[in-house]
Amino acid sequence: TADSTVAAETNNQSEISNQEETNHQKEINNQGEINNQDSTAAEELSKEEVQLSLQLVAVEADTTKPSLKLDAAVKLSGKLKVNTSDDGTKTIEVTDGEGLIMLSNVEPKDYKNCTIKLVTTSGWNLTTPVTPTKANETSGTTGTDGTGEVAGTQYHFLGLGDTANPYEGKFMFDKDTSANNYSISTTRSLFNALSTTATLENMIPFSIDKENYTSTEPLLAAALKAGISDSAGDQSTKTTLKCNIALRNIDAEDISSETTIGGLIGTMEANTSADITFTNQFSKELNVSGTSHVGLFCNTMESGASLTATYTKDSGAGKISVKTTSSNNDAGGFVGHMEKNTSLTIAGTSVDKVSAASGNAGGIVGSATDGTISLKTETTAEGTNDPTTFTFADVLLSAGSEKAVGGLIGAYSVTSERNGTPINFDLSQYRFKSITVTGGKDVGGLFGALKNTSTISATVTVSGKTTSAITTNVTNETGVTNLGGLIGTYDTVESTDPNSEKVMKNTLAIKGDSNTAGSFIAAATTGGSKANTTYGGVIGSVSGSSYVEIENVSASIADMKNSNNTSVGGLVGKMNDGFLNVGSVKLATTGDNDLGKAAEKKAAGADNVEGHGGLVGHLVKGVLRLHGKTNLSEQKITTAYNHVGQIVGFNENGL
Repeated sequence: TADSTVAAETNNQSEISNQEETNHQKEINNQGEINNQDSTAAEELSKEEVQLSLQLVAVEADTTKPSLKLDAAVKLSGKLKVNTSDDGTKTIEVTDGEGLIMLSNVEPKDYKNCTIKLVTTSGWNLTTPVTPTKANETSGTTGTDGTGEVAGTQYHFLGLGDTANPYEGKFMFDKDTSANNYSISTTRSLFNALSTTATLENMIPFSIDKENYTSTEPLLAAALKAGISDSAGDQSTKTTLKCNIALRNIDAEDISSETTIGGLIGTMEANTSADITFTNQFSKELNVSGTSHVGLFCNTMESGASLTATYTKDSGAGKISVKTTSSNNDAGGFVGHMEKNTSLTIAGTSVDKVSAASGNAGGIVGSATDGTISLKTETTAEGTNDPTTFTFADVLLSAGSEKAVGGLIGAYSVTSERNGTPINFDLSQYRFKSITVTGGKDVGGLFGALKNTSTISATVTVSGKTTSAITTNVTNETGVTNLGGLIGTYDTVESTDPNSEKVMKNTLAIKGDSNTAGSFIAAATTGGSKANTTYGGVIGSVSGSSYVEIENVSASIADMKNSNNTSVGGLVGKMNDGFLNVGSVKLATTGDNDLGKAAEKKAAGADNVEGHGGLVGHLVKGVLRLHGKTNLSEQKITTAYNHVGQIVGFNENGL
């Protein structure tokens, strides 16, 4: 048995050896084939890797910054065409959304001064990426054609211009086609940086894309930059960007959610100037929102900037709400924040709602330092430049719990930077409606908080006459601190510099038209019971060494029944210090309100009533001077209590 087993194993081993030799030869032959296959596969893999690498490079460039040259973009897309005139001027024809998206991926220096002519048969939708048409036609491109293009590469809209190369050419629509009948849809600024020397020849029509309807980016430009001659601040040579913008009603019926834009311009940089007309044709409610200061026309105006802003709306257009939720940022109907020596000229009508979660809010401007607001003028047949009429909507305003709310400006500061130049707000051509306030600390029909800290004699004047009363209604259940028919709180701080002029020379003058009999600046307030500290028909609180003139003014106050701990006055709630010069005023308490009865809920004796007075609720120290006609015939004081009086309610050290 053992011998037969050995013989069998020997035979098997011989067969195995023969089979292994045969298999080995086959492996050698197969290996040759494999090596050849590997070589071919490696070559194909190398091509794929190169193509993949090029794709990654293209995608990376697409998502960061423009990387194409203009001629390369033209090779890639059939929607771009460059024409060069005899004098070397380049005109770039941009067709549809693809052309504008591809141009935004070109280095801005390549088209900085070029004319951009928009041509379309469908509009310019910039909200979704595109793959260039020529790349689709030659799908095998691998980036070796000098364009860097790889089949399938998508390009996103990156905006035109940049900080180093703001766009300063001519931007226009093709007049030979119906291009102007279409619109631009975008979720980021059309221009990253736009120069005041640019020419925006036609009205620029925007629309809201029904699939991408929310953005906090400004529609027109993230930044407006001064031309070379403007950077030094020479007003005589300042160039002004003129622009007419419309928001059209395209696809509005297909948008069911809140629509949001980031206004028109993010920042107007120092010494820039713009004249912008905005027409709202969008039928749904429109929100203007952002992550900094927010305004419909501009978020922030830097020092020396000037803006003329005209807002009109078509019949059937929806309401506009301006809001910011960012910490300590301000919201204004037209401008969020104005820095020193800026000027705003307005025309048309106001927005409908302004709110700042923790900042200041104003019907026109959220906050301003030394800025001015005036009305746009137009030349009459007689050749005079007369101010246009500005109409307020029924505005709803809300600010942070420690901030200011004003129908015109939320928080307004005057400093020595103006070198004593007077500031005047003429109310004659304003058409005021109701202002409803739902939040804020200092609340006024014109200014929530006005502070004059100039060490050089400076005058702020509110003048003219009102065709209807500036009506302010406070509905905030948590209450405000200071409420005034025109100004919530006025403060001036005396300088510690012994060589400076005394701040008492600073003047706040509120004077109606003295040339026409019976012409008054009229203010009316309701919701006085929500005022926790001061409530005045014209000013809530006056602090510092202040000089205030009030003349040809009428004021009515209401709802004081719960204001037992609040200083209430027909003109001023509380005069902490200064000189109040009053002439020809007409004061009233409306409805069944009564300055005396408002104190009835106090304990018997009521010696600690804060002060309810026909003119001044509480005169801490200073002087109250009366001249002209003081009309108290419509003011009710029928019950006598301590610290309740027809002239001054509580007089500590006043004259």
